[in-house]
Amino acid sequence: MKRSKYILCVVLLCMVCWQSVAQSIDLKGQIKANEDLVGIHVLNISAKEYTVSDNFGRFEVPVRINDTLEFRSVQYEPLQLIIDPFRLEF
Repeated sequence: MKRSKYILCVVLLCMVCWQSVAQSIDLKGQIKANEDLVGIHVLNISAKEYTVSDNFGRFEVPVRINDTLEFRSVQYEPLQLIIDPFRLEF
């Protein structure tokens, strides 16, 4: 009986940890460049979400750990970025 309670506690702890890792957050960022910043597409390829940057290069897109973001525009080469825990630290 004691062993089954221990296993249940471990399973519940794992579920709580999984929920916290699986949650997405809204990543707010700003693109820096020498030329026009408006209209740069920011695509979360993993979640199939996207947004477009404003006049100042600002954007907001939902992300999770290990998602792949792609930045695309006519005037720039595409850039892919994988979201890891270190990129999400504030």
